[in-house]
Amino acid sequence: HHAPIERFNAPVVVFCTVCILNRESLLDNTAAVDVVQRAWQNASQWRVGEFLFMPDHIHFFCVPGVPFPESVKRWCRYWKRLATQAQPALKGRWQMDVWDTQMRDGDHYTEKLSYMRQNPVRRGLVSHWEDWPYRGALHEIRW
Repeated sequence: HHAPIERFNAPVVVFCTVCILNRESLLDNTAAVDVVQRAWQNASQWRVGEFLFMPDHIHFFCVPGVPFPESVKRWCRYWKRLATQAQPALKGRWQMDVWDTQMRDGDHYTEKLSYMRQNPVRRGLVSHWEDWPYRGALHEIRW
């Protein structure tokens, strides 16, 4: 995990994927989405923009919520703990790590946003990404 790079006149936007161990289907329900959203709201080091919950993983974009935020890896550990305290069925179910990559520019952001949105379509869960119920945004992220 690399620390975010501050670039002149460009936002720091990170795309993340957090998975469930053994790809169990635990996240495609409103209870899990609500619990994780509350954890994100309480873990203010990073602010979550658009997100999408798949049965076994979560994609989301985040931006720093404070001037010098902790690492994304450490922040994810924290909010996963908060979510697990609120929903004990998640205990021991999270993969330890998080996959994250900083967006280079607006095109990179748009590419990852499209990838994220099309995930339930690629998996055959819906015909149109807009029909997938387990998605949203907590904060607006603009490139």
